[in-house]
Amino acid sequence: MKLCVSCGKEIQDAARICRFCRAEQPVNGAYLLENVRSRGKLKCSGGIGKSMGIFVAADIAVLLVLLLAADAVDPESSEIVFCFALLFGCTVPFIMLFFSKTIAKRQFDIKTVNPDAPGNDQERFLLELISALAGRAGLPVVPEIGIYRSEEANAFATGRGKSDALIAFSSGLLERMPEEYAAAVAAHETAHIANGDMLTMTLLDGLINSAVVVADFAIEETGWYEKTEKESCLLVGIIHFVIVNVLMLAGNLVLLWFSRHREFEADETAACLVSPEAMIGALHALDEDDKAGSRTDADAPAAAMMISASPAWTDLFSTHPSLERRIRQIEFKFKK
Repeated sequence: MKLCVSCGKEIQDAARICRFCRAEQPVNGAYLLENVRSRGKLKCSGGIGKSMGIFVAADIAVLLVLLLAADAVDPESSEIVFCFALLFGCTVPFIMLFFSKTIAKRQFDIKTVNPDAPGNDQERFLLELISALAGRAGLPVVPEIGIYRSEEANAFATGRGKSDALIAFSSGLLERMPEEYAAAVAAHETAHIANGDMLTMTLLDGLINSAVVVADFAIEETGWYEKTEKESCLLVGIIHFVIVNVLMLAGNLVLLWFSRHREFEADETAACLVSPEAMIGALHALDEDDKAGSRTDADAPAAAMMISASPAWTDLFSTHPSLERRIRQIEFKFKK
């Protein structure tokens, strides 16, 4: 039995509505863990298999077109430039992915939870919860758990992949969110790991960088470029700068679109891992936290991996869809 959050009277553990005052109730931690453990494995079909396949094919097609363009301009060196572009474009994103856990721990001063000796009941609940969610999501290894000091209610997943991941929670989220909603946030981050989102974002970023490098080479090797450079270095410099930055902007828009797409997928997977009601409740809680002004502005790399990020001036430039859109998507997807 549990106590109603509104009137304080005893009600059933599974009750979502108080039979006395009709107030909506979050599910307590013990019942939630039992519910997650009792359900079978969930097939997570995101990541490369579902979301990224189209984008990888599209980017490879773009690179091949650019290779042909480079080959037409300079047949002798086009293959070398193409290989260099792939190497250069993918190196930095993969280095960042490889050290992402270490960077996140230092950046946010994350305290990791000892799985063999949790410090308190909250850490014990997180360990049991993430272990149960990882089992349902089919992860080969239970992600490392961390807590960092911040007034904002937020969480993020990072790491090289399913076998080397970290889920970090802000102290503000753990202090203010009911266990059921915190579990939905944990499920959302587990979904990112199960769907392979860290790797797919890295692949897409590398391919976009490579495409821009090849395009830059093709521009510089054209007869027009050489002729105009002799007449006016300033003019050709401006034109070159504009073309390259437009291409980079176009690539980043694709990256941002995919980032928003993967947030919808992680929300839906989390709703299946825990419950649609819990996911909707968590998103409402994040929205209320945002309106209360407790959000802090994280830098772009960290913000992209968090469950909630500050919106840009238009959705087109945002890493995340608005919380209102995410709530509507869950309601539509799981409507009875």
